[in-house]
Amino acid sequence: MSLRHFSTERRAEREIVEIYRRHRGCAHPMPYGWGVNTPRTPLHLAALIVAALPDADIDRIEMGEAATQAGDTERARARDTRGRWWEVEAPLTPAASLSIESQRDVLINLGAEHRAGRLLANVPHVTGFATIRGGGRAMVYPRLPGLPIDESDLIDRPELVTSLARCLASLHALRTSVVTSTGLPDYSAEDCLKRLHSDIDEAAQSGALSKRLFDRWEEFLDNASLWRFTPTVVHGSIDADAILAHEGTVTALTGFSAIHVGDPAQDFAWLAATLAPDQLENLYTVYAGAKRVDTLAGLPERASFLSEIALVKWLLHGLRRHDEDVVADAKQLLADLDSSLDEAEAHREHELETKPEGAPKEPTQDDVATVKVDLGADER
Repeated sequence: MSLRHFSTERRAEREIVEIYRRHRGCAHPMPYGWGVNTPRTPLHLAALIVAALPDADIDRIEMGEAATQAGDTERARARDTRGRWWEVEAPLTPAASLSIESQRDVLINLGAEHRAGRLLANVPHVTGFATIRGGGRAMVYPRLPGLPIDESDLIDRPELVTSLARCLASLHALRTSVVTSTGLPDYSAEDCLKRLHSDIDEAAQSGALSKRLFDRWEEFLDNASLWRFTPTVVHGSIDADAILAHEGTVTALTGFSAIHVGDPAQDFAWLAATLAPDQLENLYTVYAGAKRVDTLAGLPERASFLSEIALVKWLLHGLRRHDEDVVADAKQLLADLDSSLDEAEAHREHELETKPEGAPKEPTQDDVATVKVDLGADER
């Protein structure tokens, strides 16, 4: 069934046919620019697929949760009359638009690495773009293999954690020129430190950080032994939304808007805040084995640290966009983290008091983030 005979409720049919005709018959872009307060409907998003792929005759759109809003972009899926499924990612802000444009070349490089067997996970293969009024373009690509995961999948399926560890190892082992040749950021270890210092200082100036959190993080940054790493290709936004899987195996990675060369620990920050200690140990063991290294040189410690700094970045995101709701949420999360440090300290003191006299002292990680808080879906 063609798009012109779309078998949905009559009003929706007229709506998408009108959008379809607008794109087929003229070169005007979609009438959606920056500052859209309400999400586009799946029909509108499917029309962007039509605009990007003139030969695609759409006969089905996945409604409801199929049109999802993640950060500053929206995504939806549609099927054409040849049975092919397509995905569209549309920007809502100028920053998101620039991110989509910058991904094109690096996704071409990553796709070549996947086909050569060097990158285990598949990645989006950009097929076309659709212009959006306001200066941006939506990106369209064939549907990737696998299904989205959630946090419970990682917790309940250890084989998925193992597969993800191997995928990240293959990503971090790629030649850095895969990214740098496209003009995307290339950060040295020193650059990473400077950026973190800057973020913490900016957050402190807002009055949202307790002295204890500020001192804790500055002390960690001053521990030079933890910051001697070799920069690698870094996804930069690893979370449940970026992972597709099938039967316990990671099949694809998406959401490469923050890809760069930098600290590989960044790709473990969300995992450090999500997985239990034994799962994290397995993750790092498999990762080290896949990379064929004996030690991870402070990577687990930096990942735990970065899972806390994610709250700082969430705060700064709210401050820079003047979003009071985000700022309030970030401040509460930071306050919760500060309170949890009291609980952790009380627990350690209790263990020391109850330990039999003469027993060896358990090692502690006072300079490492040992307390995990619920970062929330919005933080990601």
